Amino acid sequence: MTYQINISGIVQGVGFRPMVYAVAKANEINGTVSNSAEGVLIQFNAEEKKAQQFYKSILSNLPGNSKVTHHQLAEIKNQTFRTFSIVESTNSATTSVMLSPDFAMCAQCREELHNPSNRRYHYPFITCTECGPRYSIIQGLPYDRVNTAMSDFEMCEGCTAEYSATSDRRFYSQTNSCGTCGIELRLHLSSGVIESQTEILDSVNQLLLHGKTVAVKGVGGYLLLCDATNKEAVGQLRKRKHRPTKPFAVLYPTLLHIQEDFSLGKEEADALQNVEAPIVIVSLKSNSTTEIQTELIAPGLQSVGVMLPYAPLLELLVFQFQKPLVATSANISNSPIVYQDDEAVESLFAVADAVLVHNREIVIPQDDSVVRFTSKGTRIVMRRARGMSPAYLGPNPTEENILAMGAQLKSTIALQHACKTYLSQYIGDLESADTEKSYQTILKHLLAVTGAEPKLIVTDLHPDYTSTRLGQQQASSLNVSVKPVQHHEAHLAAVLSENDVLKSDVSVLGVVWDGTGLGGDNNHWGGEFFKWHEQELSRISHVNYFPMLLGDKMAREPRLSALATAPTEHIHLLRSKFTAQEWKIYVSALQTESTKTSSMGRLFDAVAAWCGLCDKGNYEGEAALLLEEAARGFIRSQGPGYFQSYQIQHRGKTIETSSLINQIVDDVQREIDLGEIAAQFHCTLVNLIRIVAKQNQFKSIAFSGGVFQNVLLVELIENHLSDDFKLFFHKQLSPNDECISFGQLAHAQIISSSLTHNSNSNVFSNTW
Repeated sequence: MTYQINISGIVQGVGFRPMVYAVAKANEINGTVSNSAEGVLIQFNAEEKKAQQFYKSILSNLPGNSKVTHHQLAEIKNQTFRTFSIVESTNSATTSVMLSPDFAMCAQCREELHNPSNRRYHYPFITCTECGPRYSIIQGLPYDRVNTAMSDFEMCEGCTAEYSATSDRRFYSQTNSCGTCGIELRLHLSSGVIESQTEILDSVNQLLLHGKTVAVKGVGGYLLLCDATNKEAVGQLRKRKHRPTKPFAVLYPTLLHIQEDFSLGKEEADALQNVEAPIVIVSLKSNSTTEIQTELIAPGLQSVGVMLPYAPLLELLVFQFQKPLVATSANISNSPIVYQDDEAVESLFAVADAVLVHNREIVIPQDDSVVRFTSKGTRIVMRRARGMSPAYLGPNPTEENILAMGAQLKSTIALQHACKTYLSQYIGDLESADTEKSYQTILKHLLAVTGAEPKLIVTDLHPDYTSTRLGQQQASSLNVSVKPVQHHEAHLAAVLSENDVLKSDVSVLGVVWDGTGLGGDNNHWGGEFFKWHEQELSRISHVNYFPMLLGDKMAREPRLSALATAPTEHIHLLRSKFTAQEWKIYVSALQTESTKTSSMGRLFDAVAAWCGLCDKGNYEGEAALLLEEAARGFIRSQGPGYFQSYQIQHRGKTIETSSLINQIVDDVQREIDLGEIAAQFHCTLVNLIRIVAKQNQFKSIAFSGGVFQNVLLVELIENHLSDDFKLFFHKQLSPNDECISFGQLAHAQIISSSLTHNSNSNVFSNTW
């Protein structure tokens, strides 16, 4: 009898075929295994009982980095196999294979890298079936060497022998290479180029020791490295990048080195060491030992983003240096990460003293992923990129082929194709030509690799977003329709879908708080409460509208938010924050501004400005971050039981802010500790959620929007609401606008599903 097993999910590029081969040999099975357009295809001869046993053995021996979403055993037309072998992959114009993310270097490769007796000793590109680049080098599917950037490197006899040996852990490893046949480094200096492979790493180390900055080609793009303990080096990097206060990440040699400087919980330590290897934001110890320049690395903050070397090249550099290194994306502020060698050599000498290049192409650029954890261990994704994208595992999508274009800021792309969901890495803010170009590159690559032909394009409701314009162009070229989705509805649909409650009969309060998004009434929303019940959504409450003063300028200058929300009797107190000419212009604009907003993000800015923490921001979210930091310090001094709220006026559908601001201004004038004011403001927001939930008799609450990247706010919600309510937070996705494209997909899916079953259904009722 002949059987066939089909397995789909993240099953290519994870050592699946070698695993199946080993299991087949152990079970004395004859047949073949290959990559297919759907995943992995296994055909074999066996009696029914033995076929079932083989099937179960495969499922119980899955490679560590694989994720199986579907599997099936079926009898097929009889054919005879004399042995078991890995055969050529089957090609198809379209595929439903889930793309594997890049995997951090595994423990075995790390041990070999530092073993003088190993033939890959100090080879900066050591990999195996369990680790190494995947998504960043893939040019097509199925995942075979010929379809990756490794196709330019022909394996030597030693690598070929490993690749062919069934007992070797590099059996059928598509990224296999070594110092004889593999990737080579070049160090570009202002004075020339060093090409000697034995001299380059020592030269880089000397540059770092002398306070220089080196641009290094990583997995998804170039990183800027400098000595994190050298005040002059860090200060020079800030000046060159035009990045006065935005925090830098720090690369440490080992976990023990990190623990000398930072307090790590179990979840944080595990995240640093897992296969995703993100940057993890952790709290600084008061007695750090390495003299890390915290005030320059994260000005005004007591938490820093740290990471371990996820690539062998970074491992060698930081291991030799034996001190922490600032590691930040190689770009000028607000531009996408540089990933192409010609551009790196041409442009990065403006920010670096040397550029370390290698000759393996980066096909698709990616920044490092960033995460934080609450005290209860809840993970908050700050940026979803290398190691996480483009895979998404969640509730099964519909069969429709849909392309979602995302938002203007923190843009991403989402694709539903052949019952799979593909979610791009963080791309950035589509306000520059360079980022728009990167967005189009990633979109073209995703469509080409999957062979997808979208039948519907979903965009944001805002007609002037770059992503909306590009979506309309894409729809025109494909001759398909465009569906705009309101920004905050997409946020809510994303978190509901992630938690698999979109299609349930659970009644949920949706709390969506962010900076801004065009609302259904042409105002700019951002402090919203929604009701999700029986697959209908309605807006039930929101922060009362206030002037959106001077458009985007308001987001960059928290003092404008303070002015826009100031009660009339207190507005004069802000005069010192402006020049005489500014005051005249801005107060006049305040009287005539017709655009209104309910933004919770701007309310955070206003409170930060009233507290004197930030009048003009140097980076997005700075004011809110400083406010969170001040609040955290005060609550820590008071103990975990602290919870004090300002009074809340909630009239009809609106939450009055004037009363809240009045109370805050009164406390500022009474010279109440600014940390206490900040803490009380955070507690007030938690109390507000409780009030709205109880008034509307909700038992479940879902949260989305950039405001919920605030770890302190989420901790307070967990501590004070979890006993009375079921809480839904994002899991795989960031709560910021990165989740919008996924939410647009989810929004389109649920509408399609509901309309199929009920032609009169009004799924998102949009009642304001």
